[in-house]
Amino acid sequence: MPKPRKHKRRGPKSTRAGCLLCKPHKDQAAKGTRAVKTRQELRGDAALRDELENRRRQRLLSEYLDQLDAEEGPVDEALIEKYARFLA
Repeated sequence: MPKPRKHKRRGPKSTRAGCLLCKPHKDQAAKGTRAVKTRQELRGDAALRDELENRRRQRLLSEYLDQLDAEEGPVDEALIEKYARFLA
């Protein structure tokens, strides 16, 4: 009885088909482009988004406090110390 032939895969593992969402290292996209961002890139994007959001909040808070200063006048330093003790 003849021995069954083993199927030979074509090409390296990085070029064979597979889910590109969970395997961003695969070379399925056209040359020079990638179909999916790597996890590191996604984390970097999220960190950048968080940093920009924090800066935006800080800017809006400072604008709001400047507006309150203009409307109500300066804040009494004794009040600031009193509430700082409550928060500590």
